[in-house]
Amino acid sequence: MTRESVLATVMERLKEFRATGNLKAVTGQAADAEAAALLDSRTHPTADWEVLCAVGLLHWDRYVALPETQGRDELTAAVRYLSPVYRQVPSIVPSQIAEFLDEVTTWHNQAVDLLEAAGTRDRHAIEEANLLLRRAVDYTSDLDPRLAGYLSTLSTGLMDLHICTGDLDVLAEAVSTGRQSLEAGTATGADNTTWGLYAFRLGQALHAWHERVDDLDALDESITLLRGAAAKSSLEDRPGRGFALSSALQARHERVGDPEALQEAIGLGRKALEATPDGHRDRWSSLAGLANALLVSYKEAGRPTVLEEAIGLYREAVERTPPGHQGRAATLSAAGIALRVRYDATGDLASLDDAIDKLREAGQAAHPGDPARPGFLTNLGHALVVRYRRVPHEATIREAVTAGRAAVGAIDDDDPRKPGLLVNLGSALMAWHEQSGDLAPLLEAPTVLSEAVARTPEQSPHRAMVLSQLGSTLRTIYQRTGDTHALAEAVRLERQAADATPASHPDRAKLLANLGIALSAQQQHALPGDTTASDQATAAFREATHISAAPPHIRLSSARAWGDLEARGNHWEEAAQGLSTAVSLLPRVAARHLWRSDQEHHLSRFPGLVSDAAAAALQNHNPERALDLLERGRGVLISQVLETRSEVTELRKHAPELAARYETLRRELESDLHAGAPPTSDSPAQEHGAVDRRYRTSLRWDSLMEEIRSRPEPELHHFLLPHGFDDLRTVARAGPVITVNVSDYRSDAIALTSDGILEVPLPALTREDVTTQVEDFVRAVGVAQDAQADIVERSDAEERVESVLGWLWDVLAEPVLTALGLTTSPASEQPWPRIWWSPTGPLNFLPLHAAGHHSRLDEGVPPTVMDRVISSYTPTLQTLHRARAKQPIGPNVPHLVVAMPHTPGQPDLPEAGEAVEILSRQYPGTTDPLVGPQATVDQVLSTLPGHAWAHFACHGWSDLNSPSESHLALHDGNLSVLKLSRLHIDDVELAFLSACSTQHGHPTLADEAIHIASAFQLIGYTHVIGTLWPIGVRTAMDLTGDVYTTLDSAAEHDATGAVGAARALSSAVRRARDKAPRVPTLWASYIHTGP
Repeated sequence: MTRESVLATVMERLKEFRATGNLKAVTGQAADAEAAALLDSRTHPTADWEVLCAVGLLHWDRYVALPETQGRDELTAAVRYLSPVYRQVPSIVPSQIAEFLDEVTTWHNQAVDLLEAAGTRDRHAIEEANLLLRRAVDYTSDLDPRLAGYLSTLSTGLMDLHICTGDLDVLAEAVSTGRQSLEAGTATGADNTTWGLYAFRLGQALHAWHERVDDLDALDESITLLRGAAAKSSLEDRPGRGFALSSALQARHERVGDPEALQEAIGLGRKALEATPDGHRDRWSSLAGLANALLVSYKEAGRPTVLEEAIGLYREAVERTPPGHQGRAATLSAAGIALRVRYDATGDLASLDDAIDKLREAGQAAHPGDPARPGFLTNLGHALVVRYRRVPHEATIREAVTAGRAAVGAIDDDDPRKPGLLVNLGSALMAWHEQSGDLAPLLEAPTVLSEAVARTPEQSPHRAMVLSQLGSTLRTIYQRTGDTHALAEAVRLERQAADATPASHPDRAKLLANLGIALSAQQQHALPGDTTASDQATAAFREATHISAAPPHIRLSSARAWGDLEARGNHWEEAAQGLSTAVSLLPRVAARHLWRSDQEHHLSRFPGLVSDAAAAALQNHNPERALDLLERGRGVLISQVLETRSEVTELRKHAPELAARYETLRRELESDLHAGAPPTSDSPAQEHGAVDRRYRTSLRWDSLMEEIRSRPEPELHHFLLPHGFDDLRTVARAGPVITVNVSDYRSDAIALTSDGILEVPLPALTREDVTTQVEDFVRAVGVAQDAQADIVERSDAEERVESVLGWLWDVLAEPVLTALGLTTSPASEQPWPRIWWSPTGPLNFLPLHAAGHHSRLDEGVPPTVMDRVISSYTPTLQTLHRARAKQPIGPNVPHLVVAMPHTPGQPDLPEAGEAVEILSRQYPGTTDPLVGPQATVDQVLSTLPGHAWAHFACHGWSDLNSPSESHLALHDGNLSVLKLSRLHIDDVELAFLSACSTQHGHPTLADEAIHIASAFQLIGYTHVIGTLWPIGVRTAMDLTGDVYTTLDSAAEHDATGAVGAARALSSAVRRARDKAPRVPTLWASYIHTGP
């Protein structure tokens, strides 16, 4: 029988029953057979509504005629077959069934509303929604196309419940229900758009399942489904589907190291973001999705531009995710991780603090049952450990341990994230031990980390870091206890970690460095002549040095360790290679995008490096290379500033468009280049924007420099690079420039003369002795200047200062002057020879110009420097070359005098006002005073540019913790090095700083010459007269008058103005010395810097 004939027969049965009430018309075997045959003849399982209507009404009529207890199955069958009909021809369906089907739809719609309102936080609302959805599923026919949708929504509700509770069984049911949804959709002929929705939801559930149980098959199935969903998405759905597929591909790459998956993830992320309108409510997810993929890419390739793009995307995502939004916690946490990664790479403390703020907020935004919350907590703990290692505060490390324990305690043992949480807890415990010295965390850490190793799969890309962390912990145990078994195990683990990491991966540098440290320790227990461990350590450090994508500070530390190990083995050529590589990395460690406080911190971690590199070059009989290293490794921060203040005539001539870009970027850099710390603001976004702006500007600057130097014109190939040796040797035409280098390897003076380089070995000058003498000297000067000390104590202190000056003569000055042929005092009518001192390291704290035995002035040729030569100083040859290139201004110039007889909060300096009288008398009509309340910071900064000469008679302070905050004390505040360095003045010549400690810097930053005197030279002053330690005001005024009188006298004869500053100061200091030769603290402090 055909479909039509069977359909006609069944319809006749319905007519007969409704006309006569004859139950036999719709019951019996014949009616059942006809109904079955009719169902078999359907043209479509769910769309042949005529057949379904006939069979459904047949069961409905039976239900109506039969007693209630016998008709329940008939009602169920009626609902099953009439459900699809109701969607097509609702008027045919009996009203009772229509009302019931409407109620089922209402249940579903109510559940959707509840889920949207609840997000992932309101467990009660989510469970109520799921109850409604279960009821809807139970009462919906398998022939009803709505069943697939109800199942899909239930899967989503179960996912939300899992996020709220972390219940793995709920997640498993979400996956199972999602599968049923997709099967039902396929069976009922769902269209492409609808099928895509079901596949999308199942794909998300499978991705979540992989994240919880590390099921790679589930992840691959997820990717397949999400691809299909993306292909069948509407324009509106495309961004969200692209984001989900991108996330799954990123997860695959992180799991198995699939670079093609990562690149596809980034491409999909970009497309998803482009397809998301700016005002779209889900734009945050597109932003965060692309940022996630970029962050993974950065971690593996180390490209700074990629990291900066990721951070910018994260910031916008956070801004677009309002408080209370279900995605806010994860977005904040991801942004915090990116900012901490930036700190790891650059050492920017502001970024680390920003990261901690965001990670704290993420933990607060996540509800207690959120399965992602343990991850938020462990990320916070890790960031706090990192900050503790930079700024060791007890509260910081205690919070880190608390967060780490909470994270581990909130996660199931079988969760694949647990090893990472254990590693971070172990790291926090080790830092806690370092802070407290308590053995308990030291003993707990190996247990925690061993569990992390045991739980980390062999194929996991994170296993290397887990192994290394345990190895580092065991090495610490060795250092604390001497347990060589622990050290041997540490070496084994560190080797495994390095071997498991790809050769070019940025993390490999750190792993190799850890291996090198452990091997270096193991070498101490080797038999005589066995250098196996040392050789392997050297190789590890060498390889780490050359991993270009690794953070600069890790490469630099590795290069220094490489060089030091080679030096211990007397392999001086290799030692020079390692140490010179370390020197070349100093500018990257103190990159221009960092705040000045960060730059100073990072440079202070490598004291003595440049001197050691120069000493290694000297061991290789290469004094020219030694001098070049001393030039490139000292004054790094000064060089950055000078780089933005260089003349660009050649660039304008050959590439005017590049010159215009250079000028624009130079202004941007100078606007905040000299900032010591991030600006404070009521708006955190403004503060963070300033940090990000510096990074972007710095990257653009580096790109521009590369573009300029790659142009065909030879004049531009070395644009803004330091002068070569041939250019620098011209600075010695007026007299030798003596760079004094002190190292544990050897000490030498390298004198650059008009004839070339003269190397003067100084075997009696050792780093240990210099350190001791500097400590004694500084202590003695302090006592000698202390008005509270008694006369005996002060006299003893002066004798100690005398002793140090004599020692300087014996071990340094006398051998150098003798080698240069400067062995006599000039006759009165002869011009005095000049020399320039350029000391390194702690020698910067000693007055080399005053070296000598000043108690023996009655000898024919007094054994002192100042009785043979005029001394000046220069931080580097580059700065002297630049200063010498300026033309003298002449004697008739405007003079500024800043005098502070009374400074709020400071002791009075009543004689300071005499400076105004001295200059007004010496230079009548050209002297402008700023005295007391007139001398405000802004007024001085605005007045300096109009005065070629400037004199300061005020308090000055050296800040050893933050050298850039060293300052002159004015009426309303501090004129700091940072504030001064923002100026750039062309027509200025002489700055006379008759104040306290204007040329005194930080011990570990001595080679950077960060002090008040250098700041004046940096802003344009050719000559600067300053002091190494506090000077009494009376002495200062007497010497001031003497200097200006001599200068004025010289100007009358040769009209050279400040060019005679060094001669004038030298004469004045000698006269002061002659009056009190046994009281060197009164006269030895003054120094001249300049040509």
